[in-house]
Amino acid sequence: MKKTLPILFTVILITLSSINNITAQEISLNNFSYQVAKVYPYIAISKKELAEAKILKDINKRYPDDWVREYKSVEIATVKNGKTIKAISPDDTLSKEQKSIILSADVDAEVVVTINYLPENNLKDNDLKEFDFSFWINPEKEANFKGGEEKLYTYLNQKVLNQISDSTYKDYAVSIINFTIDPAGNIIDPLIFQKSENDDIDALLLETICNMPKWSPAEYSNGLKVKQEMTFIVGNMENCILNTINFRPDRFLE
Repeated sequence: MKKTLPILFTVILITLSSINNITAQEISLNNFSYQVAKVYPYIAISKKELAEAKILKDINKRYPDDWVREYKSVEIATVKNGKTIKAISPDDTLSKEQKSIILSADVDAEVVVTINYLPENNLKDNDLKEFDFSFWINPEKEANFKGGEEKLYTYLNQKVLNQISDSTYKDYAVSIINFTIDPAGNIIDPLIFQKSENDDIDALLLETICNMPKWSPAEYSNGLKVKQEMTFIVGNMENCILNTINFRPDRFLE
């Protein structure tokens, strides 16, 4: 089956830094497409983005600051050397201490933000409310297929995609295989997240992912290698189920 030229995607969601720029690509095979993309935590930022952040909205674009009439406190808590550390500010402006504890946190540690506030409403008795969210600092080096994107897609074409007929993915049909690259670069936890209408094809896609060669794992600047979630999507890229996966079509493989 003939493979057409890649189509450039626009950058969406949060832009990562401290890593090389990667061209987003969707490979089209006649009447269906496929792509391999990285899956991120709901909120994940780079150290550079954190260094430039001034308010909570800079960390969490979805933070509903219009809910707040008056702040009582904003607590940021994370883990350093295995122990919980906290810093409190009077409002949504990040203090130097708060940014310092985030940057000094253990690698891959969760950062929890807890906001106590009076809500913006017309109630006579306006009770104190609490809202919280968590985020992570992304590793400077992301997981990548050894040999790069071209070799990955060559592998996928040879093993399975050239065997898929145009009739497999009708209308909005899609197959989604989620998997994880562990700190050693191995494929772990492969899972059919979304089935197509062809169980044999879905099984073949899963087997292809399970038998992939090792990857170069994600890695922080201190040399700590960590796992990273990935997704393999085949079919109609307009299927609404893709909105449930926090994948980054602007971030593929170097």
